[in-house]
Amino acid sequence: MKNKTRASRLIKAIDPYLPPSFRESTNLSLEELIRARVLVSIMLSAMISVVFSMIVMGISDKASGSDFSNPLMMAAISGVVIVFDYVFFYKSGRLDASAILFSFSLFLATVVSIILTGGFDSPVRIMLICIPVIAFLVGGRQEGMYNAALSYVVGIVLLLLRVYDFPMMQVLPDSVLPYLSGIIWLLAILVIVVCLYVYDVLLEETRDTIADISQANEASS
Repeated sequence: MKNKTRASRLIKAIDPYLPPSFRESTNLSLEELIRARVLVSIMLSAMISVVFSMIVMGISDKASGSDFSNPLMMAAISGVVIVFDYVFFYKSGRLDASAILFSFSLFLATVVSIILTGGFDSPVRIMLICIPVIAFLVGGRQEGMYNAALSYVVGIVLLLLRVYDFPMMQVLPDSVLPYLSGIIWLLAILVIVVCLYVYDVLLEETRDTIADISQANEASS
């Protein structure tokens, strides 16, 4: 009963943000519905995380005296991209295209941020771990494998550039790096936990639904 209550509360919180075509359709498979709910929950969590990180960086900027203008600008651009991805999904209702677009946007934003903030030594590098997890949950096995392979390739290239002392761009002042490393580390954990928590709760709800249907069929036969 507790699991059902938890799942129903989560679904009630997520479903109003699903595209109208998903809320009104009766032909959706359980897999599509779960993926759509996970996609929306991750997008909303990402928006909240960006706003939270910008607030923390703004406070750190005032408290430490360090210049956070570049990371604030990068966070703002990331927020705009996430909002665009959500609006595209909400207006079009195209789950597969939206999942690919969102995964690609995250991958591209992460790689560009890494290149601009020191390459292999970038505090953003840890986000490469999150991308395949998100891609697996919202885009399925194939999309997840693509993103995992791309993340591996990017990681190996960055490592080789580091080993051979290839000069990398660094738009962040040294005084900002410890603060930004901590913020991104916390965000990476938050993203993975939210993804897996939402997926697990929705999976429990699906199992309970299937079990109830099976019991009803057995009782009627």
